[in-house]
Amino acid sequence: MAGKIRITEKFKTIQGEGPLLGRPSYFIRVWGCNLHCSWCDSKHSWEFGMKEAKLETVDSLVEDILRLYDETNIRNIVFTGGEPMLFKDKIAEVIGKVNDSLPGILIPMNFTIESNGEIIPENDEFFMSNVLFSLSTIGGCRFNIQCQYDPGVGRTWSSLLSEIRVG
Repeated sequence: MAGKIRITEKFKTIQGEGPLLGRPSYFIRVWGCNLHCSWCDSKHSWEFGMKEAKLETVDSLVEDILRLYDETNIRNIVFTGGEPMLFKDKIAEVIGKVNDSLPGILIPMNFTIESNGEIIPENDEFFMSNVLFSLSTIGGCRFNIQCQYDPGVGRTWSSLLSEIRVG
């Protein structure tokens, strides 16, 4: 499965939550999850057979996103699931290739990763100014928080997690 991501569905819609609420967005829903939460609103992304999920290459996803950039007003890509961080290396590669293809663009492509927060990056490959994390659970506690990297602050993933307080 090298260089490929299992995709349940891809669709264009309006972002319905978080700081990018109301913006046209392209959702890429991956197949598979490490938690299987009872409150999950996307059980079809992990509950049913893997056969329905389509294996897509990093390059084909990059082409889709760049085509959207050229042909539409969509500037927000949302990786959701299931659990996108199961494919963290591939998603980081997609984001990196898109960013490299749009250097110096005034309105860059933004990326949101909707995650349960249980799988964290080993390094800071996701710490780019145009990547937003939307975390819904950590340690089995349900909550919603958005974390975004600020290059002037020099945060690391572990420093972001240490700032989260579950009440």
